[in-house]
Amino acid sequence: MGFFDYLVAAPFVIFFFGFCIFIHELGHFLAAKWRGLHIVAFSIGFKKIWGFKYKGVDYRIGCIPCGGYVDLPQIDTTGEPKDENGNPLPPVKPIDKIITAFAGPLFNVLFGIFLSLAVWHYGVPQGTPRMTSIKVATVDAFSPEYAAGLRKGDVITAMNGESFNCTWNEFARKFIFAINDVTLDVKRGDEKLKITYLPIPNLKNTPREKVPYPFFSPQIPLKCIVDPGSPVANAGMITGDIVTAVNGKQIEKFSDFSNFLSKCDGKPFNLTVSRDGKQIELTGIKPKTVKTGAYQIGVGLSESSTSTISEVIPANSASESEGFKPGDVVLKVDDKVLGSKFTLGDKIEKAKGIPMSFLIMRDGKTMTVSKVFPTPNLKSDATGRISLKYKLDGSWWSAHTWWFDRILPDSPAAKAGLQAYDKILAVNGTEKPNFKIFVREVNASKGAPIALVLERNGKRIEKTIVAKEKSLLAIGIGL
Repeated sequence: MGFFDYLVAAPFVIFFFGFCIFIHELGHFLAAKWRGLHIVAFSIGFKKIWGFKYKGVDYRIGCIPCGGYVDLPQIDTTGEPKDENGNPLPPVKPIDKIITAFAGPLFNVLFGIFLSLAVWHYGVPQGTPRMTSIKVATVDAFSPEYAAGLRKGDVITAMNGESFNCTWNEFARKFIFAINDVTLDVKRGDEKLKITYLPIPNLKNTPREKVPYPFFSPQIPLKCIVDPGSPVANAGMITGDIVTAVNGKQIEKFSDFSNFLSKCDGKPFNLTVSRDGKQIELTGIKPKTVKTGAYQIGVGLSESSTSTISEVIPANSASESEGFKPGDVVLKVDDKVLGSKFTLGDKIEKAKGIPMSFLIMRDGKTMTVSKVFPTPNLKSDATGRISLKYKLDGSWWSAHTWWFDRILPDSPAAKAGLQAYDKILAVNGTEKPNFKIFVREVNASKGAPIALVLERNGKRIEKTIVAKEKSLLAIGIGL
């Protein structure tokens, strides 16, 4: 759970903590009113910052949301009870004290019962979809699963002899808590196999947690909800249909489907769906174009810290250092950008012998270098223990330069000659813009020319580009 997750969860926790206190104190308050006790104040939180008085009771909101209280001088005193003005109050009967004190926890119990009934009636959000078998969409070639014989297209029907009906996250959790070997019952065509192996920490997917998350991914069925009167509804699609192919090409995950829609340019296409075990062809689906009022130039932005190889140190074997040259700029590691918290040395150390893929820039051209660093506990400054020396371009206290990590074909950016990994030095006169500033300037242009200052291969260049209004293609389905 990252910092942002805690930031989102904190208001939720504070609200319900305060709400539980409110219910508890409301019980005391209502019982005291019923029994005719004198009430000075009813407060949620401490240190009053706002309030009002109604029928003699001071209702308060405090700035410290860690409690609350009902001020009942006839119960909360050991001496003679007095009101807020110092006037004596009559004593109350023991039964009134008991009822008032008991009402607080009683209201908490009643609230718990009410909440339980509400959850029982309405249910709680559940992960979807639930699967009784899992078709393998991808499997890493260096993984223990692959070494044991698991392949793309295999269908997993049981784990350790037990069938399942769960989401992918629930299934993966079984691996995380596995202690010994795991045995998967697998169907491959008409063949039935048992694949047994010992799960190992998956540093690729869980670099911080270092837990044995699966090295394979599932093919999630794209079960759809259809909007009435939409293009897909008019083509004959109904809620519950599962998308299996687009224009005859197999669809394995939602990103395949969304990528197709983003590139189809509004042209009619065909869908293949699975319904009650049957494959049904839906033809001539034409998306509706919806204007958004936002503008775009057709680029992806990324904030990153690059690393420049300063020296290639002779390694124990020629294969360890081949592929790199001094001056190479490392852009990505395993298709992920570097940052101040995840430097090149961190990536290599956490790999612990897993093959790595490096996207580098050399002489103005990008290329990929595949490499294995077998030595554990690597340090970038320890000569002899790592086959590279590098320097981090930028530091944690300086603003990282934003760049274009991709240029979409036939976009305004592509037509203007922008290239991937051009560094953004300025936009419309604003130097070193961050993501928000760049998007703001593009949207504010409303189709007027945008002045860009970029750095490419160490050279400063200027470009003028015209953004186009962003359109969405709607076909009327949701997952």
